[in-house]
Amino acid sequence: MNQEEALLEKQETVLQLPTGNPDQMAKALFESQMGITDSQMCRVLQAALSRGG
Repeated sequence: MNQEEALLEKQETVLQLPTGNPDQMAKALFESQMGITDSQMCRVLQAALSRGG
């Protein structure tokens, strides 16, 4: 990767950063980096609740 590509990648990452309070930003950034979607989170929570927990 050359310098120009690296700069473009860095700019794209900055543009995709969430806004809000630090807790919301950390949560959104972690979920996006890990590929966690809302539907996946709902399934995990439903499974946990159905098992009593």
